[in-house]
Amino acid sequence: MTSEVAQQPLSALPDALEHWDEIAARLAHRQLVLVLDVDGTLAGIESVPSAVVVPEKNRELLQELAQHCVVAVLSGRELSDVHRLVDLPGLWYAGSHGFEITAPDGSQEVHEAGNKALPGLDRAERMLGEALEDVPGVLLDRKRFGLAVHYRNVADDAVEQVITEAHRAAENSPELRVTSGRQVIELVPAVNWNKGYALRRILVLTGMADHPDLLPVYAGDDYTDEDALQVVHTSGLGFVVRSTEHGDRPTWAHYALADSGSLSELLTRIASLEADPARRKP
Repeated sequence: MTSEVAQQPLSALPDALEHWDEIAARLAHRQLVLVLDVDGTLAGIESVPSAVVVPEKNRELLQELAQHCVVAVLSGRELSDVHRLVDLPGLWYAGSHGFEITAPDGSQEVHEAGNKALPGLDRAERMLGEALEDVPGVLLDRKRFGLAVHYRNVADDAVEQVITEAHRAAENSPELRVTSGRQVIELVPAVNWNKGYALRRILVLTGMADHPDLLPVYAGDDYTDEDALQVVHTSGLGFVVRSTEHGDRPTWAHYALADSGSLSELLTRIASLEADPARRKP
């Protein structure tokens, strides 16, 4: 694992499972905070977001891990949708890229900028609904604090129109900015906030931010996960699930995983390590 504070191309990353021994050495005797993305990470990507299902094996692993360390799921999905997909007690849930966070006890924190952006999101949703109504395959996914425009099922010659209209809608709503991911463009509140800030906030809310033995671990697959991967780059461990859609893009991750199945194997090994009293800090 490189110690340089710099991004690397995906092709340069070592495979996490092949380098498990060095990962295990980093994990031993540390207090883990494990934060995971959902789509493309805990679950595979589907043609429509509503078809995504988190495999039961991964849910079981999260439940087991939560008995030994802090576990959080951090997604661009709306918070209620994250709860629906994972549906486990004892976890932290963060939706809309962390604009809304729920603790295991049910208490919730909402970023104050989110409510201020609601009129702009309503306006953008109406505008895009009209502008893109004749584009086959486009999917508008309105969340509480975001509007995702999916073009995975749009013909190649219409994709540029979808992207252009999304940017136009954001320009007409100064409360919003544009982010992009795997065949989706999203309008979110125009504030300095992303999954990296959300990860830091989770560490604070869990009371782990200043723990002397803290090791934050993050796993994701998309451009929007890079902010969180950058946060853990110098003081934690970052994993990226590979995707053919991104090519050889730069990443802040330390290790790569071939697919969500490889992530399951990694989580299995981490769970085994965390459950071993001999490897835990006294």
